[in-house]
Amino acid sequence: MLTNTIALGLILGMSATLSYAQAAKPDPDTSWHASIIFAGWTAVGTGSDGTMYFARPPYSVGATRRMWVRIEHSSPNYSDGSYHGLSETDLREFVCAEQKSRFLAYTEYRLHNNEEPISNHVIDFEQWSYPAPDTIGGELLKMACTSGNKIQP
Repeated sequence: MLTNTIALGLILGMSATLSYAQAAKPDPDTSWHASIIFAGWTAVGTGSDGTMYFARPPYSVGATRRMWVRIEHSSPNYSDGSYHGLSETDLREFVCAEQKSRFLAYTEYRLHNNEEPISNHVIDFEQWSYPAPDTIGGELLKMACTSGNKIQP
């Protein structure tokens, strides 16, 4: 009986610890999601901070696939100490046979819904990355490589 009580106590203690750890992490404020205009974009996923990711249908360019990706940040992006806005649109390239991707260009916008452009960037020699399967990058790779072969727009 004592062994069962200790085992039950350990199980309950672990479950209380897990519940506490989950409760200690506040949910991101997603009230702004309702203001996002989705027309023409397919939802890819939402990051742990509430950032939303969308994509346009991919198309082929030679042996690669390209796809426009839209990101709606949950809060202003200050990645390098300067303001990068609430939304951005990226052009990404994928090599499906090698499961790799890279950025080709992106535009940053001050507001959600790609309003008020801040800057445009063309990336000449971006390093290839190999996205993990259960990530937003992995979902984008899967979407680019399993969608129909559209002709370049």
